[in-house]
Formats: sequence, structure tokens, C-alpha cells
Amino acid sequence: MSGHSTADHRMLREARWVPEDAAEQVSDRIWTSHGVTDSHLVTTSEGDVVINTGFASHGARHRQRYEEALGRPLDVRKVIFTQAYYEQIGGWEAFVGSDAEVLAHRFHDETIHDQEVVEQVHGRRAMRVLARLMPASGSGVRLMASTPPEVTTFVDDAHSFSLGDRHFDLLSVRGGEAMDCLAVWVPEDRAVFSGNLVGALHGALPNLYTLRGARLRSAWRFIEGMERIRDLDAEFHVPGHGPVITGAARVRQELQRVIDAVRYIHDRTVDGMNAGVDLWTLMREVRLPADLELRPGRCPTHWLVRSVWEDYLGWARMESTTELYGVPPQALWTELVELAGGPDVLIERAERHAAHGEPLHAVHFTDMVLSVDPNNRSALRIKVAAHEALLQAATDSFDELGYLESEISRAQAQLDRC
Repeated sequence: MSGHSTADHRMLREARWVPEDAAEQVSDRIWTSHGVTDSHLVTTSEGDVVINTGFASHGARHRQRYEEALGRPLDVRKVIFTQAYYEQIGGWEAFVGSDAEVLAHRFHDETIHDQEVVEQVHGRRAMRVLARLMPASGSGVRLMASTPPEVTTFVDDAHSFSLGDRHFDLLSVRGGEAMDCLAVWVPEDRAVFSGNLVGALHGALPNLYTLRGARLRSAWRFIEGMERIRDLDAEFHVPGHGPVITGAARVRQELQRVIDAVRYIHDRTVDGMNAGVDLWTLMREVRLPADLELRPGRCPTHWLVRSVWEDYLGWARMESTTELYGVPPQALWTELVELAGGPDVLIERAERHAAHGEPLHAVHFTDMVLSVDPNNRSALRIKVAAHEALLQAATDSFDELGYLESEISRAQAQLDRC
């Protein structure tokens, strides 16, 4: 555990931008330039292949790092995007010339569309989850070039090409951090570039639902993609974030461990669904056994349980007719507070739950009170204390910790203003 804080989480180390850093040499022909998401370079006898370009503000520095390492200008013949998030494609203008072929998954444009149409709400929600990470990416970062890159070649299931003395296989591995994920296999170097298939943090559970908001990712497709890169028997596994994993036995073992953990969560969840167990019970009860516990990552096990459930069944849980219409439970809170005898009664009950180690129960009650009286100091104090208890009980998952820290900060700021 990292002390129940995002401050020293490995996410900050493995997804940060340090402009003065140099490119890292992976092998004779392969280089990595670390950033919020890493960029990669493969040199060949007839030109260079770039895999991902970073944010718009970072693209030129990625290129400069490569040229400093090689001692020559780049001769970019191919640019490959492993997915269409801005952290992969934003810096394309620094690399794509008139002669360069641009390759991406056939769902590339769909992923760009998703980002563009909800960009503002994504930004607001991201600040409630990733606040600690965003300043580390550099203030005033320009995420995307003035226009998206123009893709020359769209890849469906697989696509191959040769450039000089190197062969490249592009493999669809949908189901990771986006539904347009590609992996790149270079057999001469026995190197696989997995992009963000394995998530933001290698060796952890994949982020099948990002709390800032995105389409659900498929656990089953994730497993298929992981098996596809596992079966390559790569000597070098170059992920989208963090250090390169070397050694065929280690690469296979670490990929298999993640596959087994996700399959366990998927299968236990589906078994429960088919047996008629409700979502909330499955979120509480499905846990990884000790031999499948993974490294700290972005999300806890119970979030994957919910992702599996909603990937298969969608938003309707069929627990109440009210799910189907536009009157949420909150619409009754004012009446419920009144019927209960006023805020003080609910505050007393929230305190009791908090004292008995039931912080989520306490939050339910404080939410009701604050919907009626947003400046109720007693409710705000209990809300802060309950979230602090949740933070201490949380797994070492960056997004969970970030959200809880944000809620504590927001409630404390409201309390200070009262």
C-alpha cells in the first residue's frame, strides 16, 4: 500500500512528462520516449517508424529526443497510432510529413469523435479524479494539434508491412483502454508494443471503465487481446506507460497473470448474474484470491465487476420501475428529510453509522441532508470524516484514491465557507 494517497502512487512516476529526460534505448533499433503516454521509435535500413506521438505540446520534444539519441534527423516513413486518445495522436504534426504513411485501427475516427463531443464534461470530471496527475503533465499543455491526423491506412483485424530490414505486424487488440487498440509486433527484434491495452499501469487490472467517463471496455475482448500478444512470445514488451519488460519468460508470465485475474473476475461476475445475484452483492463479494492479486493500478476489483455487468446488461438492473424514467431517488429526498423529522434526525443516524464503521451508509444520509441544506456544517463534517474513512479503507487504486481525495477537498472547502 502507498499510504492511501495519490501523492506517491506509481501512476505519477509512470505517466509523467519530464522534458529534460532523454530517449531510452530498448535495443539496437528501438527507442522509447517517456511521457504521459510513451512514444516509440523503430529504425530500419530504409527509414524510421514512429509509434505514437504524445500530446501536441510534447510531439516536438519526442522527436528531438530521438534525433539526439541517433545523432541524425529522423526519416519518418510510417506513423502508427495504437489508439486515438490525444495522448497518443496529439503530437502528430511533429512527425508526419508528406511522404509518411499513417496507420490506425478502423475505429480510430470513432474514438476521436467520442472525445470531441464530450470534451468539456470529460475535462470537468477528470479534475475530480486525476487532479494530482494533471499538473504533473505540465501546465498549459496543448492536448491536440489544430486538426486530427489524416489516416492513410485503417487496420481491421491485422495488417502487415515491411520497411527495409524490418517487418511489422499490426494486430487489433480491442478491449483495453479504448475500442480501437492496436498492438505492433516486430519479429526481427521480438518486440511487441502493446499501447494502452494493458492499461495505464502494467501488471495491474485494466481500467475497463475510466471514472472521468468513457465507453465501457470489454473484459472478454481484453482477454482475447492479451492472449494475442502473449502468444507472440516476445522478448521485449514495450507498454504505453512505464518501463519495458524484458525476457520472454517474464513477459509471458506477467501477461498471463493479468489474463487470469481478469478472467476470474469476469467468470465469477457472469456466474452470479446468471444465478440471479444482484449487482451490489457481486460488487461486495467478488474478490481476487491471493494468488491472483495484482500490482496497484487505476481501479479496484469491484469496479471491474460493475463494468462486466453493465457491458453485458447495460444500465437497467430491473430492481425498480423508477430506473426506467426521469425521476431519480434524489427527487424524494426533501420529502424524506421532512418525514424523518428534519436534518438533525438524519445527521444523528449518519453519525451512528460512521461510528459503527459504515461510512457509505453515513454518506447516503449526509447526501440527503445536503440536498436540502447545502451548508449544513454537521453534515459536511460527517461527509469529510466518512470519505477519510473510505480513503483509509480503499485499495491502492489511483482513480479511487483521486476521487475520494477530491470529495474530501470539496466538502472541506464548502465547510470552510460556511
